[in-house]
Amino acid sequence: MQKLFASLGQMLFPDLCVVCQDYLTNKERCICDLCSYTLPKYEQSNIENNSIEKALWGRAKLAAATSLFRFDSTQDVQQILHQIKYRGNQKLAIYMGEQLGLLIRNQKWFDSVDTILPVPLHPKKYNLRGCNQSLLLAQGILNVTMLPISEAVERIHYVRSQTKLNRYERFSNVEMVFKLTKPEELRNKNILIVDDVFTTGATIEAMLRALKDVDLMEVMFASLAVTI
Repeated sequence: MQKLFASLGQMLFPDLCVVCQDYLTNKERCICDLCSYTLPKYEQSNIENNSIEKALWGRAKLAAATSLFRFDSTQDVQQILHQIKYRGNQKLAIYMGEQLGLLIRNQKWFDSVDTILPVPLHPKKYNLRGCNQSLLLAQGILNVTMLPISEAVERIHYVRSQTKLNRYERFSNVEMVFKLTKPEELRNKNILIVDDVFTTGATIEAMLRALKDVDLMEVMFASLAVTI
């Protein structure tokens, strides 16, 4: 009976690709194969001193960094991020995290990672959105890599959205907004910080500032998309 209702629900409310809105086949999840193939990939994942790492030179030390997508002239990646961040599409967020996990699993530094540290969301913003997109991405990464997730850092100040801020405003907006609450979970660990978007690096710089008093081994970073 359960399978019957599931089949009926699929007929009445078929799954659509979040990018092109075409019907998904039984083997496709969230995004159709054609859109998955044509989405702009971040092509510097396996390059030492890639654009993400360079953007943080002199500000924050990363052992490695990677991302799944890059922004280009199309709106496809923006549509995915909008669905995750503002539409509460948790299924899409976890699926994208799994795709990011597959990418991370093939990086030469993967074996050194001990734990995943998603960028936290302030409780007020969590209540507005109903989820933390970075934590959902981390859960998807966990599904693929089996790396544990730590929530040892909290966001202690509510800040306005970064979306329409310039570079200086972004740095000022996130200064001193994070607090390390469970140092024992990260001490002597290699951590992978996960965020949805990398733009100027202000958020990860603020995260690392909050971690300065704990003895970390190395810090890696992964995001769903980069704008650089």
